Amino acid sequence: MGFRGFLLRATVVGAVLAFGSSARAEVPEAVRKVISAAEASGDPAKAKTVYEMVRAAYPELKDELDLMEQQGKARVVSAAEEKRLQARQETSESGFFTHWDGRGEIGAKHSTGNSDEVGLTASLLLRRTGLTWRHKLTARAEFESTDGDTTTENYFLAYQPSYEIGNDLFLYALAQYERDPIQSFSSRYSVSGGLGYRPFERPDLRVELKAGPAWREINYIPDGGNSHFAIHVAADFEWQIASNLKFTETTGAYVQAGNQTFYSHTGLETGVGKGLKARLSYSFEYDTALPNNVKDVDTLSRFTLLYDF
Repeated sequence: MGFRGFLLRATVVGAVLAFGSSARAEVPEAVRKVISAAEASGDPAKAKTVYEMVRAAYPELKDELDLMEQQGKARVVSAAEEKRLQARQETSESGFFTHWDGRGEIGAKHSTGNSDEVGLTASLLLRRTGLTWRHKLTARAEFESTDGDTTTENYFLAYQPSYEIGNDLFLYALAQYERDPIQSFSSRYSVSGGLGYRPFERPDLRVELKAGPAWREINYIPDGGNSHFAIHVAADFEWQIASNLKFTETTGAYVQAGNQTFYSHTGLETGVGKGLKARLSYSFEYDTALPNNVKDVDTLSRFTLLYDF
């Protein structure tokens, strides 16, 4: 338990002991103040912990505490939103190279015996969220070899700025580069832009939808390159199932005449330490116009460690 957690518990216990453990018709004022402070923090986990400790001390007030907690959820969400808007305001008023946050991800494997396998995956995500402008930069590299033969080699780089236009709508642009010689292309460039919508953006649930026209250039091995106009649709989904468990899903498609790409990245994250998380993920990609000797479906399962900063 960290110092903040110890201090929180000590405060609640102190408030409870100050009023004794006899039955009461109402929640003591000192305990109400502790509950209000927890709700004002905007942290659902902290508020839940406080309610659990107060219920243990005042089991006879369970019904009233249940009602308070139900009503307090809206206050927790409101406090979290206020803090988020304040942070976005500070970001908007600062220089472009400040107020970035993000995460790093890394995983590796090595096996010997009947076969010698080596694998490495690493990625970096950087985000900057202001009142009107948002920026997201993603970089990822994956490599795997078996008995000296490369079986996975994938590089990915993407940059997405977006501009809020109100009512949860935004305009976005997306530029990305991919390299995957195992799938027979030395490079694949995609540029798109369009309209996005965020129907949910809460601490426990975030949904982002976007769609627009795109241009793609693919350089195949050894046939050379070709370019196409396409329609790009995508969705991002994040669900904080519990304080220590998060589900994520990114899915989308590039649809064009004779060559479609469909992709999905599913993940489950759990905390293992301060700022450190473990992630189990599954990626799926289906391409309809790869050379005949290349499988059109590519999947990858990973177990990695994440660090948020």
